[in-house]
Amino acid sequence: MNPNPQAVFCPWLHMHQPPIWVGEGENARWMGNLEKMLHSEPNSEEAWNAQWFALAYKNPARYIQKLCEEGHSPRILVDYSGVLLEELALLSTNGTLNHLKVEGEEIGNVIELFRYVLAAYPEAIEFAGTAYSHCYFPATPEQDHEAQIKAWRDLYGNLFGEAALKRIRGFWLPEMGMMGDPGMALRFIRLLKKYGYEWIILPHSSLEHPEGWSNPMLENRVHWLKVSSGGESEEILCVVRDTDMGIRQQSGQNAEGCINGSRDRASALQSAGISTPALVIPTSDGENGNVMMFEYFPNSFAPLFYNANQWQDVAFMTVSEYIDIYDQQNPATEVTLNLTGGSWIGGHDSWFSGDERVKVMGEIETLSQNFANLQTTNSDIDLETAQKALLLCQTSCFVYWNSPFWFDQAKQSLTWARKVMGIIEVGESQEEIQQTLPKTLSQPRSKIKIEHRKLVRDRIPEIIRSAGNDCEVTTLSETEYKTALQQKLLEEVQEVISARNSSQLIQELADLYEVLETILATSDINPETLKQVQKQKREERGGFEKRLKLQWTTTE
Repeated sequence: MNPNPQAVFCPWLHMHQPPIWVGEGENARWMGNLEKMLHSEPNSEEAWNAQWFALAYKNPARYIQKLCEEGHSPRILVDYSGVLLEELALLSTNGTLNHLKVEGEEIGNVIELFRYVLAAYPEAIEFAGTAYSHCYFPATPEQDHEAQIKAWRDLYGNLFGEAALKRIRGFWLPEMGMMGDPGMALRFIRLLKKYGYEWIILPHSSLEHPEGWSNPMLENRVHWLKVSSGGESEEILCVVRDTDMGIRQQSGQNAEGCINGSRDRASALQSAGISTPALVIPTSDGENGNVMMFEYFPNSFAPLFYNANQWQDVAFMTVSEYIDIYDQQNPATEVTLNLTGGSWIGGHDSWFSGDERVKVMGEIETLSQNFANLQTTNSDIDLETAQKALLLCQTSCFVYWNSPFWFDQAKQSLTWARKVMGIIEVGESQEEIQQTLPKTLSQPRSKIKIEHRKLVRDRIPEIIRSAGNDCEVTTLSETEYKTALQQKLLEEVQEVISARNSSQLIQELADLYEVLETILATSDINPETLKQVQKQKREERGGFEKRLKLQWTTTE
């Protein structure tokens, strides 16, 4: 891969399913929407869609594993709402997904597959943090912002481990909803930084468009988002969704279209005198529509990496990888929020406009204050359960769709939450009310076994055990050792080829040298003898300084 690409392409998929109420009266219970769809009438459209949704949620890990095992270097960014992760954890452990087959392939334990991929190929997939219940932050009571952020992180850490949690550096706003009020935005940025977030992705619509800037100058670079209010200021790195490329991704653009679109952005930046590679981040829902369910991964995503060597001017990275490489070389520009903020559809009307929406949001505000009051009073109410009830009521779907079904879902959720908080007197006990909560993965996260079966450096077992993990090692015979060294040589050559910058290249070349020196030692070859042969060949045939490429020859 070209160490100096003109553009960097970062595909990003957003995943979410809300919890909903099923049943009526005393039999009404929370259930994840995916589970509800899976248990709908056999042969119904909903049941048919559900199996493909389940596969779509597995596909990022599935394709990363497949491509990496084939020797490619894929990259993808994903965000999963907390309620969806919770549902996938439940369906992965209660046998539902183990018995679900799509085109003859068992869906299986999706969470375990992600654990494996995150541990085995951490450079290939980057999760962004988000809100637990997919709340729309500009419409969510500000006093609950921290609880939404923390609940997602607690869940993610429980499912995938602290090491995976520490690698999360970016934040995805549900619906890409960013507030414009300077004071609220300043406090929100401080909150993100408190939890270790280094960058945020924003929609074009939330930012002031600096005079004289083209769209690529705003959408295809890293910026410092600067917010000031009341004599105070905060800043955080931000990247911007490539609006047009996101639409194309959702509509089925093929790999070549992704590359050509990236080249167009690079050309526009170069015309403006900007030498930093264009950062192209198309974001879209990962499951909605036939394209994302059936076509995206086999027809668009995988071909990017199967044919990567054809596109030397375009690299593939995660956002954090790009920032680490290029932000150090080229200080980010500054941008500011517009006073109204924005979302993936432009404004906020889909959450604020209309009497029913206003009514629901007002009741959520009241409920939030009810919970705040509970925290300062002596009560036998379980505060953890009450807070979860509050957060679930803030799911954006309840108001976004502007439909009687979803408004009814909001009404049932709010009524139930009031019961949990003791605001509505009911005959049920608190224990009975708590049983209506969406089921979660209650058992502690287990360690996963990753097969390696390869030669490793001498201190690797010691390092693994000192980190609190287990491993098994065996000592190879002389013949097995020489074979393993040859395999290791091929592995390190591939790592050198995949190096994306000079720092990585140095690290990989050092590993390659280590293997070469070990092969010399085990083959009883004096390093000086090797150097003499190298010198002789250079004198007879030359080196590679002239960059000559042999195109063809003739033979008799």
